[in-house]
Amino acid sequence: MIELDILDGSFLYGSKMMILQRYISTVFWSANLMREVVVEVVVVVEVVVVVVVVVVVVVVVVVSQR
Repeated sequence: MIELDILDGSFLYGSKMMILQRYISTVFWSANLMREVVVEVVVVVEVVVVVVVVVVVVVVVVVSQR
């Protein structure tokens, strides 16, 4: 009976650890996903900034040529 209690306790502990591990891996996965999204956003923003700068430079050059 005592052995069963110990076994049950370790089983509960084990399942808690499993839940914790799953939770941690989920958090890490979503953090990874967020990082990927942030990287994508940064790349898009950089491209937009470069395009805007090029357009502004071209407009300034064209206006000054007239």
